[in-house]
Formats: sequence, structure tokens, C-alpha cells
Amino acid sequence: MPKADIALKDKKHKAEKPKPEPAKPTKPDPLKQQQLKQEQLRQEEIIRQQQAQAALAQLTQARQNAAQQSVVNDYSERIRGKIRQRLNRALCGDGNPLLIFDIAVLPTGQILGNPVLRKSSGIPACDKAVENAILQSDPLPVPTQPEIFAYFRDLHLNFKPNE
Repeated sequence: MPKADIALKDKKHKAEKPKPEPAKPTKPDPLKQQQLKQEQLRQEEIIRQQQAQAALAQLTQARQNAAQQSVVNDYSERIRGKIRQRLNRALCGDGNPLLIFDIAVLPTGQILGNPVLRKSSGIPACDKAVENAILQSDPLPVPTQPEIFAYFRDLHLNFKPNE
């Protein structure tokens, strides 16, 4: 029986082990906190700089687009003006008909093939008169800058002969 007593004593001894004390919160290291704060400020500054650069890039792109659009509008009006000079407006009546032509244009301004009538004025003589005026306007005034000429390669011309 003495063995049984020893076994009981061992179990009691194991059960009575003191529990470890919870770790006491350590004081934050002020140097480490300062370094973390500085790093956070650097990251925020980098983000602000990236946002400012993105905004500047958008503004620059918008200005370039506006300048391009201005040139496109200018050349579109030059084309319409040249066509109007050669147009017999009497064939288009008194109203304000709208015709839409698709015109293939070479970089030299020369018209490739015949203009394609996409929307008629409803007056066949007017449609033919505008088509003839377009052909007589060859070569059309087009910009020399390739990025702007791209707008004119396949020209979609809205034309009101009586404007």
C-alpha cells in the first residue's frame, strides 16, 4: 500500500502548482512610438504627393484634350466653309436640312473615293449638290499633326447647307 500513498501525493502536488501570473502590460517605448508616428507621417505624405501628381496629370490631359478638340473644331469649320463656297444653296430650299456624309480622307487632305450619304436632307437635288461640293473641295484642309489628323481619317461630316 505505500505505493498508493506516493501516487496520491504526486497527483496532489501536480494539481497545486501555482498559476503563472498574467503578463503585466509593458510601457510602450517612446522612441519606438515616435518612429512609428514618423513612418506613418511619411506614408501619408507619399500618398498626398501621389494624389497631387495624379490630379496634375488629369489636369494636363484635360488641357491637351481641350486643345486638341479646339483644333479639331477649327478644321471641321474650315472643311464646312470650303464646301459651302462650292455649294449651290438654291438646290437645298429655304429650310435648314441636315445631311450626314462619311468621307475617307488621306493625310494630304485628298478625298479617297466618293462621300457616302448616311442621312439625306430629303431633297435629292440638295443631297447631290452637297456631294458635288464635297468632291469639288478636294483637297480638304486637314491638320498636319498625326494625332489630330486621326479624327479626320474617317470623317463623319454633319452638314447644314443653309447655315
